[in-house]
This record gives sequence, C-alpha cells and structure tokens, in this order.
Amino acid sequence: MKQEGNAIGLNNDEVDDVFAGVLMVWKGGNVTGYNSSGGWVRLPYKTLNGVEFREFAVSAFIHDWSNAADPSVSGTILPEILRDEIAEMMVTWL
Repeated sequence: MKQEGNAIGLNNDEVDDVFAGVLMVWKGGNVTGYNSSGGWVRLPYKTLNGVEFREFAVSAFIHDWSNAADPSVSGTILPEILRDEIAEMMVTWL
C-alpha cells in the first residue's frame, strides 16, 4: 500500500491513515506439492459523503509447489492480486 500511495503523492503518514481503515483476514495452507491462501479485504474509499467501504474476496493456489522453506508464499501473492484495487482506492484519498 505504501508503494501505491507514495506513487500518487501521499506521504507515509497519509498512507498509514488510509491503512487504518483497511481490514484483512486470510488463511493459508499447504500439503505436499500444493500451497494456497484465501481471504477477505475491506478497503476504504473516500467519497463526497465520507468513507465508503468495498469488500473483496481473493485467493491463490499454487500447484507443484516445492518450497517447503516458505509455506506462506501464496499469502504474499494476495496483496499483488489486489494491486489495481488498492491503487484505485488510494487515488480517492488525494
């Protein structure tokens, strides 16, 4: 989120204020050869009438995954999947 906010001119304090309105819940899991994560995210969009929250479901599944050293890899993908939505939301806070 900091990357997207800074890219449009928000400073770190402003990005932190926006992030305070974000809710995220996800769960990951893995078995031999498979890794997955799924979750729900609520993003705050600034509108003329205040703040409007939009909700998103997101998931990632990796087949033939063999990196036992990092069982949470699919969880690191989830924010990337939402990059466009995060960028769209950040613009509303300018």
